[in-house]
Amino acid sequence: MKKMVMLMAAVVVVGIVVADIYRTGPAREINLPDLKLRVCGGEHNRYEITEDAALFCAHFATVYYPEYHINYAEQRLLAVEVAKTVARFLGSTNDIRIVHWEQPTPASTNLIDQIEAKLKGKYITDEIIPLKPKAVGGL
Repeated sequence: MKKMVMLMAAVVVVGIVVADIYRTGPAREINLPDLKLRVCGGEHNRYEITEDAALFCAHFATVYYPEYHINYAEQRLLAVEVAKTVARFLGSTNDIRIVHWEQPTPASTNLIDQIEAKLKGKYITDEIIPLKPKAVGGL
């Protein structure tokens, strides 16, 4: 058991060292034209900007509602502008989808029914924001 723990610790250290190579260095030109972004929001007073993927998706930013500073419509506009900035930085040429999560109400309070309701849920598209291509030679 002790050898196994030591081996796992060595693997973790080697993984951290290898990953650290990619964290340093100059900025790279990132070009991901097929990347699709999704702005999911409304619930819990926050908008999450994620990749539009089926199972595992990259999470880029979360725009929280700042109390006493802006209203909900301005928070939504701020989330869209942050998503546009992320898309331009990553070189995406796809439009940005604004979605919300809908799921059926569970049949009962049983755990199985709760899980089934979550699995039957899906993202519903509210709006599609067109993304203008990156300007050549400037911001």
